[in-house]
Order: sequence, then C-alpha cells, then structure tokens
Amino acid sequence: MQSNRSDSSCPITRRVYSFTAASDLRGKHRVQAELKRLEQEAKSLENELEQLEKMESASAACMEYVRKMPSFPMLSSLNSRFHLIIHFFYQVYILFRNQITFYLSDC
Repeated sequence: MQSNRSDSSCPITRRVYSFTAASDLRGKHRVQAELKRLEQEAKSLENELEQLEKMESASAACMEYVRKMPSFPMLSSLNSRFHLIIHFFYQVYILFRNQITFYLSDC
C-alpha cells in the first residue's frame, strides 16, 4: 500500500519539477530582458550627462543674454495696455451682470 503512495507521488513531483524548470526559463528571459532595458537606460542617461557637462551653466548664458539684449522700452507701455484691456473686459462683465440681474428681477 505504501508503494502505491510513493508511485503516485513521483509523477506529481516530476510534473512540478518540469513545470518549475519551464517557468525558470521564462523568468530568466524576463530578468535578462529587464537587465538589457536597464543597461540601455543607463547608457542613455550617461549620454545625457555628457551633453549636460559640455553645456555652459545656465546662469552664464542668462547673464550673456541680459548683457546683449537692450532694455525693452515698450514693456511698461504694454503692461499698461494690458491693464486697460483687463479693466475694459471687467467693466463689460459688470455691465452684463447688472443687466442680467435687472432682467431677472423683472420676471
């Protein structure tokens, strides 16, 4: 009777081992694919770092731009025009809001 139990457990064990062997191969392939992806990402980041090291600092570039760019005299004029436009649209909004309130109060 015990021999039947050992015989019946052996095929199950073999099946489990063969199943885990197949899953190990798939797991190994996944790990290799992930490793390859990480290596490509690391290489890409190294290239980006090299490009950043070759660039001059942003503050130096900004200072050079400020030195070469003349002051913009229209800035205050544009600023005041912008405020006038905003003020105009605000007044239009108030006017329509009051008219809508007036019409609603008549109903």
